[in-house]
Amino acid sequence: MKKLMTGLLIWSASSVAMAVTSAPVPFTHGARTNYTEYSSGCGIAGSNVCSGPSNFVSNGGAWFTDSSSVNVDSSAQAYATLDATDGTPILKAYGNAPAFGARWSGAQGVQRYQYTGSLAATITVTANFHSNMSGTGSGLRGSVGLFDVSAWGVESSLEFAFDDGNVSGYLGEGLPYSSYESDSIFNATGDQNFSLTTTLDLNNGDEFFLYGAMSAYGTNGGLSDGLSTGTFSFDNNNLQILGSVSAVPVPAALYLFSPALLGLLGLRRKS
Repeated sequence: MKKLMTGLLIWSASSVAMAVTSAPVPFTHGARTNYTEYSSGCGIAGSNVCSGPSNFVSNGGAWFTDSSSVNVDSSAQAYATLDATDGTPILKAYGNAPAFGARWSGAQGVQRYQYTGSLAATITVTANFHSNMSGTGSGLRGSVGLFDVSAWGVESSLEFAFDDGNVSGYLGEGLPYSSYESDSIFNATGDQNFSLTTTLDLNNGDEFFLYGAMSAYGTNGGLSDGLSTGTFSFDNNNLQILGSVSAVPVPAALYLFSPALLGLLGLRRKS
């Protein structure tokens, strides 16, 4: 009986090991935020460049559904969440800088989808951005991108770039994308709005990522209040959200391991 149990233990352990290494969970979503604050050295000689010491804080990343980054006095704020209904990112950013200082904040979200329509279609996603701005050091930037999963290296590269908080930088270094749009407004006053649209051709079963980002900049007394903006919408409802937008996924290997463990406990009781 001891030999039988030993053999079962070895078989179960090796089976679990094989399950862990042969079935990696594909990347499906993430939420990330950050802020940078300068106390001095900004706006010298009329420029928006900062040269003083800075403090950078980030939160979230791949597999997160919510993220927030807020400094001590709330003069820099960033929030990112994935909508529980359709998975689209909801992004907010705020920066209110003191004289000769800076408060820059950013929010990003990414979600994976599968197209379930029976006919080929071109889907369009629209991103809307808004900020109430004042001062010559105010700024707002927004981006939206669609990434076809079938493109070589997209899944792992996008996950790495998102975790690193620099998707736009990796795009310039060769991260493959299907469509990507970005725009910005600087040194403006009052309510400022802009929209971006981008498209992707899909067939039944195709998978893709929606990526969105926004940043608010306040430099040398500038204010950018984008706490009510950063929304994304599709013109097609034949989309299935991949991955959970409400809970952290449990690795598949755990489910495989549990029956084996219960079986071993049963054998131990019988012996």
